[in-house]
Amino acid sequence: MPLQAAKPDMELSYGLGLLAFALLHACYTTILPNVVPGYKRFPDFKKWEWSNRIVALCVCSWMTVCTAWYWTQKEDLFIWDAEETIPLFQQSCIQFMVGYVLYDLVICFFVESELTYLFIVHHVLGAVSHLIVLTYGDGIGAYYSMLVYISEGSTPFMHIAWFFNELRNQEDKKNAAYWSTGLNDVLFKLSSALLLLCFFLFRVCLSPCIVYHSYTKGLPVWTQNISAEVGAVQVFILFSFMCINWYWFYCLIKLAVENFVGGPSNDKKSQ
Repeated sequence: MPLQAAKPDMELSYGLGLLAFALLHACYTTILPNVVPGYKRFPDFKKWEWSNRIVALCVCSWMTVCTAWYWTQKEDLFIWDAEETIPLFQQSCIQFMVGYVLYDLVICFFVESELTYLFIVHHVLGAVSHLIVLTYGDGIGAYYSMLVYISEGSTPFMHIAWFFNELRNQEDKKNAAYWSTGLNDVLFKLSSALLLLCFFLFRVCLSPCIVYHSYTKGLPVWTQNISAEVGAVQVFILFSFMCINWYWFYCLIKLAVENFVGGPSNDKKSQ
């Protein structure tokens, strides 16, 4: 019998979104001014970007831990053991991500970057997929969501590399204190290398496997349990994520070449 649509429970998502804004404000006003040398003289947009990166780093690190714990309980990544209804742990992870996506969509409108529109597309597609899962109590969609969350394993290194790149680019070396030493450059290069490696494994390589698996095994189950249209939408979103990840990897390779060949990037390139 097909699953019936219901109103998704969004209270947890809204609460987590508000918590993210609270952490953003705390970073902007209290935490970073006392931790990052020269922060008080940053322009406002740079202060907000630093604060938002801290929030994003906390979220992606937490999701990496949750996803790692979830998949270490499984014997094999692609053994088909998805349930018709959504288990509690997956539901909590999805609600957590919906709250963050709603928060980050608001932030995207205040950050000037050539990739902002692509981030918005990515987040909107993710929100649609997650809301379908929550609306139908869709265990199949939750299974693929947990597969997609593996990609979060690359994201902490992206933010860490950004922080070290910003610190090594500070012009006021006196104010930068120990952050401006050669160690900072080494840590930037190390985190960048880990970013490229993890991005390649968890996004570039894994994405086609997820798309193929969802089309060959997931789509028939979605068709039986919900509808063919919902299944087609979910597969399309997974395919879109794959294309976006490949494009982002191209951008990362391009930035890596510019940084390691041409030296530290400027503010625009480092966004």
